[in-house]
Amino acid sequence: MYAQAERKSLWAILSSQWLNLESKFLSLQIMAPAEIKSVQDEMTALQNAPGVPKSTAAILKAGLLTSRELYYDAREILAEAVKADPDEPTLHFLLAEVYEKTGLKDMAAEEYSESDFLLKQRQ
Repeated sequence: MYAQAERKSLWAILSSQWLNLESKFLSLQIMAPAEIKSVQDEMTALQNAPGVPKSTAAILKAGLLTSRELYYDAREILAEAVKADPDEPTLHFLLAEVYEKTGLKDMAAEEYSESDFLLKQRQ
């Protein structure tokens, strides 16, 4: 009887901790189909824009996604862009902004620092 009560208490504690973490770090956004289509169309237009450098396209895409609070998608695009062009300070700065908005303060600080370092190298 005691072991069963102890398990229920432990489960209640773990469940409440998970819910606290979930509400702190997960923010699900449900978009209307028309809004999804709009984002997809804008992303396609940016992808197919002639003469736009890849880093610039990534910056524009990330800006579109963050304006719609689609931080996960923006982070993916910026992380890939940083891999392709690690010496572009703007990419690091925008990635830091996304990290900060999603609560990843340590990762944001690293990216801000890298952006600042790269900017100083250009002077």
